[in-house]
Amino acid sequence: MRIILVGFGVVGKGVATILARRYAEKVKDYGFNPKIVAIADIDGAVINPRGLNPEKLEEIKQRGYPISADPDFGHPGISALDVIES
Repeated sequence: MRIILVGFGVVGKGVATILARRYAEKVKDYGFNPKIVAIADIDGAVINPRGLNPEKLEEIKQRGYPISADPDFGHPGISALDVIES
């Protein structure tokens, strides 16, 4: 299952963290393979079809940068709608 989150505030970070921490459990117990492939916020987005690392994105936010500043997968200025439609 590919997931796109819109927003990386308290709720978005919480969802991403729970999915990342319980990933192995979901696959093993339920055959549920959740992958966050994109997160968009007001400044842009991060996109990786193979899945994103929420901890890395949290570090970027803690340094005061938008998630779209990710050097590998960041897309500054792209809208959530553009991400969803792509």
